[in-house]
Amino acid sequence: MDGMSAALGLGRGAEHVRSSSGSSLSAREAASRPIGLSVLLQRDDGRVLLLRAVDGMDGGGRLAPPSGAALCGESLVEAALREVHARVGVVVDARWLEFCQLVDTLSGFGTPSLGVAFTAQRWHRDPYNREPHRCARLVWVDPGAPPRECAPHARSLLAGFVRGSLLATQGYELNSWPGVH
Repeated sequence: MDGMSAALGLGRGAEHVRSSSGSSLSAREAASRPIGLSVLLQRDDGRVLLLRAVDGMDGGGRLAPPSGAALCGESLVEAALREVHARVGVVVDARWLEFCQLVDTLSGFGTPSLGVAFTAQRWHRDPYNREPHRCARLVWVDPGAPPRECAPHARSLLAGFVRGSLLATQGYELNSWPGVH
């Protein structure tokens, strides 16, 4: 095992993955974590579609893009197409979906997760609220000036989208790799 693998807590037959914060997760738990997805539908005027969560729900009143998670055996593209249709009724051809950003998050509980954001500038059908029990309304926003009601993860995603950043990290202290001086 090389020094970097040892510093990261990895090795042959490693049973646990250790983050830079010191939290430990079994390899089975790490492999079974769902991958979150977001789709930024962008109109010709540059505005993107966000959904306002219903009050009383997790994130109530906050704005976020159509989002969900990949199901077991489902590709990220299939999951993104399914989720955006389930949330706002649009049909996006897989050829119109573009990779936007990878989001690597460490929750306050030390749980890592990955998210993938896509963009689409073309779709069939007008967006509408297919989940009124979860979503209060649809809002088109300027990604460069998101409203204060944006959820923190949505604000971070939009900032990266505007900058053209392909990677976002949240919850990690990224001063340097462990063991590297």
